[in-house]
Amino acid sequence: MTAETIAYNILKDILPDKVFPIHAAQATSYPFIVYGRISTIVNNTLCGDTGYSRARIQVDIKSDTYKEVIALAVQVRGAFSSNESATMDNRNDLSDPENNTYWITMDFSIFEKGI
Repeated sequence: MTAETIAYNILKDILPDKVFPIHAAQATSYPFIVYGRISTIVNNTLCGDTGYSRARIQVDIKSDTYKEVIALAVQVRGAFSSNESATMDNRNDLSDPENNTYWITMDFSIFEKGI
């Protein structure tokens, strides 16, 4: 199973019908979640490629209230922590004052086979 499939399966119940790969449709209302692979590290040994890798998946939670993105970030972290192949690496809280929007970017490492 790919890291993207694992991420989607973890996220889909948090905001049903508002979880998107790479980018959301332009008319999507807040809140929503976007996810995508930002890097892959292949697990090699002295004998060669093990067939496993660690994918870094970025999850962006976007809303028009800071309180809402924080509440969703707590749910996202809890959902990822319940998956044995995923660990959280980083979190950044961001805003766009001109558009009155807030988002939290979270990076997770997901171990996968075959990619």
